Amino acid sequence: MYTSIKYHKIPKIDKSVCTAEQMIAYNYAWAHAGKYRDTWKKDKEKYCNFQRQEFIHEAIAFCMKMIRTSEKVKAKYDIDGIQAALNAGMENYFEYKYSILTSYEEVGKIFPANYLNV
Repeated sequence: MYTSIKYHKIPKIDKSVCTAEQMIAYNYAWAHAGKYRDTWKKDKEKYCNFQRQEFIHEAIAFCMKMIRTSEKVKAKYDIDGIQAALNAGMENYFEYKYSILTSYEEVGKIFPANYLNV
């Protein structure tokens, strides 16, 4: 059965700029995929496109494993929305020149909410 993704609003930030699920995706990518990002920056040219996609998938799977262990996140936020943001943004994050994003606008652009109906 198909259920729609529910995005949660960040106080004082419009959902079209950034949602809580996008912010969580970024936080987990920053906290748990840093080594993947470093390896990507150093070695991505060595691999074919398929291997790059597998590498990104591995980083997303690791972040999702960490997310699924957080009772607080599971209880309050949409896990599918977080995964959708990771799927849409992990490669963007790896390619971005900075690992620390400094605004909700940056997070929203790097980890897009492709299923958001504003």
